[in-house]
Amino acid sequence: MFTNFKHTAYFLAINILIVIYYKTYKSQEPLNFAYIQRYGDRLAMSSNASASQWLRNRFTSLYEAAPPPEEADFKALFVSIFSEDAQVWFNHEQISVDAFQEKITSANYAAKEASIDWKDLIEIPGNDAEHEGIVAGSFVVTRSMKFRIRAAPAQRLNHNIFSAKINIDPTAQPDITGSKRRISEFFLTSFDKAAPIHLQSIPQKEPATVDPSMLEKS
Repeated sequence: MFTNFKHTAYFLAINILIVIYYKTYKSQEPLNFAYIQRYGDRLAMSSNASASQWLRNRFTSLYEAAPPPEEADFKALFVSIFSEDAQVWFNHEQISVDAFQEKITSANYAAKEASIDWKDLIEIPGNDAEHEGIVAGSFVVTRSMKFRIRAAPAQRLNHNIFSAKINIDPTAQPDITGSKRRISEFFLTSFDKAAPIHLQSIPQKEPATVDPSMLEKS
């Protein structure tokens, strides 16, 4: 009986270890399958890219996630871009990474779709490590809202001027490409304005004409 008890305890302990390992492994997965289907190709292309190409690909995925995917997926996307302790300045006010994520989430939630138009992009390579450096530039996010104005789609233009410092973060969980490249410092000046409304013109009717030959003579 004692031997059977030892065997039962042994197998129970093994099963507990398997469950703990599985949960730990799953918690370390930065992205789930749905996320990989949505963004995997673009992120894989940026794994060995320069710092500016890496940032451009990541930010395009981030800002075009409208409407946002599942919260866990959007959080995973954000974590694959910013270090956990990154310093963020938004319109010259220092905010937390979570607060910045909430700003983008709220902006994306009100839109049915979004597109990003990159303007200027410059890169200052890092001195010590490959794929690190400072990237600065500007971009405009066009968000098509869920409502309409005078039968025309309502749009908001979000203008952004930024500077980002990119480093290899040894404490970060690798993303789907195995990269630990993250933004450690980020300065952003951002403002919104309504896009011009282009209403479809109503075709004017041609003036009616009367054929004189059709008139009755009095």
